[in-house]
Amino acid sequence: MTNSNIIQLHSERIYFDHCATTKIYDEAQYILLKYSGNNFGNPSSLYKTARSLRKDLDNARETLALAFGCLDIDIVFTSGGTEADNLAIYGCSGMLFNAFPKESQRKLSPVLVSAIEHEAVLNPAKALLAGEIRVGCDGLLDLDHLKSLLDDYQASRAELKLVSVMLVNNETGVIQPLEEVASMVKRYYPNALIHSDCVQAFGAIDIREVTKDIDLMSFSAHKFGGPMGTGALVMRSRARKNFTSLIRGGQQERGYRAGTENLPAIMAMAEAAKICVARREKETAKLKRLAEKLNDGIKKISPKISLVANETKKIDHIMLFHIPGVYGEEICYLLDKENIEVSTGSACAAGAREPSHVLLAMGWARREARQVIRVSLGRTNTEEEIDRFLFSFQKVLESFPQFSS
Repeated sequence: MTNSNIIQLHSERIYFDHCATTKIYDEAQYILLKYSGNNFGNPSSLYKTARSLRKDLDNARETLALAFGCLDIDIVFTSGGTEADNLAIYGCSGMLFNAFPKESQRKLSPVLVSAIEHEAVLNPAKALLAGEIRVGCDGLLDLDHLKSLLDDYQASRAELKLVSVMLVNNETGVIQPLEEVASMVKRYYPNALIHSDCVQAFGAIDIREVTKDIDLMSFSAHKFGGPMGTGALVMRSRARKNFTSLIRGGQQERGYRAGTENLPAIMAMAEAAKICVARREKETAKLKRLAEKLNDGIKKISPKISLVANETKKIDHIMLFHIPGVYGEEICYLLDKENIEVSTGSACAAGAREPSHVLLAMGWARREARQVIRVSLGRTNTEEEIDRFLFSFQKVLESFPQFSS
């Protein structure tokens, strides 16, 4: 693409923040509108329409179970990934309706989480004074540290109820060694539950084999082509035995999560999951090509810029770039003026202007941890958009002395 063509396209929005949310599939949007129109009713009621909708809800649960690699009875519908994470941490810790422990009262919490979890896991875990599992400078969980923690728990005869480790990190794209984590924890504590935030993983990889021994999994529809405001928590039978409901009211979702099910969104989520599984291989191959083109282009613009965790097994389309000497929010602001939308990391912390807790956990200094932008690609992106990004990115960089030619 020539520079004149790139400039001509300047008015068109380019969206490179698909980790935050991605476009709903057309087929899923059709389903959403269908169940939001005249085909409505409460699936918990007894009249004919409600019975038909209950059957549709059950069919959606079966579709999702096939996609997630679980039984249909394992699925609990939620308002999204955040609620699913909170349900897992609070509901399975055995501490939801107990007074949260004070530091002086408890040395070892019954919950362990990785230091790079999404805030939807970290914040409830912190309320329970959960222990944190370190990660290395490569963004991978430190299995030696996990073993050390488990040794300490056993030596102290402490109870361990829940360990939470995400499958794919939402900032770096690093794939965590989930199977090894589960195997190690079960050797020490056979009855401990394993939870994994699979929100960023499902759209990118086939999770079914990796998570077959995982007790709890969180999902969010709008990350894989479904609507916002709906998600699911997979709770296998071991987790359901001692689960304490977080939202109490009616007996929807077999009493695990009260409240009338968001049927239009659930039906659309099931359709999106089915499409995602069918098209995943083709779409991820396209994203790999686009990511390579983008990374190669940025290397040519400046060798000073590096892709975080580039030597680690990761998801191709999640790209966190370190731009030395420049705060990520400055780059985001200037790119936004070029009508290009990227983020500085997790969208949930975008307004905080705080360094990435993920990079801090990886050993980065606070100042350097703010010098990053996240470019997350999606199925709607094109090679022409990569060209325009590179053109605008070079223009933006040249406004900083250290990058000006």
